[in-house]
Amino acid sequence: MCCGDFNCGGDDEWSVCSDLLSVLDTHGLQQLVRSPTRTTSNTASLLDLVICNQISSRVAQVTVHPSHVSDHDLVTWILTAPLKPKPQLVAFRFRSLNKVDWARFQDDLRQSELFTSPADNASEFAEQLDAVSVDILNRHCPIHERKRFMSARRDNRWLSVSAVDAKRQRRRLERRWRTTRRSEDYIVYRKMCRTANKVSSLSLVVCSKDR
Repeated sequence: MCCGDFNCGGDDEWSVCSDLLSVLDTHGLQQLVRSPTRTTSNTASLLDLVICNQISSRVAQVTVHPSHVSDHDLVTWILTAPLKPKPQLVAFRFRSLNKVDWARFQDDLRQSELFTSPADNASEFAEQLDAVSVDILNRHCPIHERKRFMSARRDNRWLSVSAVDAKRQRRRLERRWRTTRRSEDYIVYRKMCRTANKVSSLSLVVCSKDR
């Protein structure tokens, strides 16, 4: 099986170049993507392909999804294998930040030795700042440890409320543009894609530091 951006679009948005199809047929291969994979405000083309043997049945459910990152969409499929991998048990640690009373957290910081008796030099104060802050955070938001079997689904537990809202808004604007096909709706949708990606990235970085 091979896949990638072949850049061999056909006469319409649902087809590929006839010369490429002839080459595939000569070698006993088939192309499985059936919808356009690159979409702009005024064009659509089938450029990203998934190719396998004509007699193979291991590749199934080839689907094109909006990538929200590039003007090329994301192509996914299910690849069956003779052996099913064993589920992996993974351990992880996390803090329940949504349950923290941030007003009380700030009050405890102001009443701590960081304010009442700060260290005399920068190095000692940095160590003091780290130790006191972590101690107060552990009281308000202790670290939880869990084990679970690894899931194939994408984990969005570390996304902030603003990141979830931004992704929801992005999907709404995408539906509007795909309905109207207006260039102004496409511009608003792409702008929201960049905003959602930025907010999501910042959310994951903050959460990874807290862990």
